[in-house]
Amino acid sequence: MGIAYEQFVARNSGYVPAELQAKIRSTRVLVAGCGLGSVTAEIAARTGFERFTLVDADDIAVHNLNR
Repeated sequence: MGIAYEQFVARNSGYVPAELQAKIRSTRVLVAGCGLGSVTAEIAARTGFERFTLVDADDIAVHNLNR
């Protein structure tokens, strides 16, 4: 059982108006580069964005698994 969206973003109340929170929920976010872009994606998800397209042209290799 997951957390209801309204409960998940309840802490945004008072900072983000309800109309803007609804727009955030329905807006698609493109993250190009999942290295540094992953931080942006995480913050966006915590803000309430739900629709993501993640693009990264890098290959998975031993030398970049820590990033």
